[in-house]
Amino acid sequence: MSVLLGVLVSLAIPMSAFAQQDPSALPQDEYLRARVRFVEEKGTQQDSLGEIDRVTDYRVLLESGAEKGQEIKIEASIFNANSKQRAMNVGDRVVVVKSAQLDGSVRWYMADNYRLPALFWMMLGFFALAIGFGGLRGFTSILGLGASVFIILGYIVPRILGGGNPFTATLIGTF
Repeated sequence: MSVLLGVLVSLAIPMSAFAQQDPSALPQDEYLRARVRFVEEKGTQQDSLGEIDRVTDYRVLLESGAEKGQEIKIEASIFNANSKQRAMNVGDRVVVVKSAQLDGSVRWYMADNYRLPALFWMMLGFFALAIGFGGLRGFTSILGLGASVFIILGYIVPRILGGGNPFTATLIGTF
């Protein structure tokens, strides 16, 4: 009984963290478009799990954000050098991440290929197929899809994020 009481009392007392800096005070990561300008294979290295990683230096030209036009150097590792994971090539459009660190420095990371143009063409292909196979019904279904997305993003989500009752916001949004 006394052990249980001791555990409950210790859980009720708030514990303070002795971190040097509050991580929530850091600016959020910034995602930017870039184009690969130079690729240099540096070889391989062994990670903490014993896997052999392929290390590559990239120089990328930023195409968006406050640093637009600036060229930066990013060192990236492809985990498990024997995997089929695709490395970036010169001319590829990529997404890079600018991340502020606790010590005040800035780190850059390669996130992924920039895929929005491909998604745009896939969406147009979907719409063309819907209209091609469905005719007027396909066209009106696309209009209905657009109206649904507009209501969800334009009314329901802002109400919920603003602190409104999710049930009420969704119920009103359905009419």
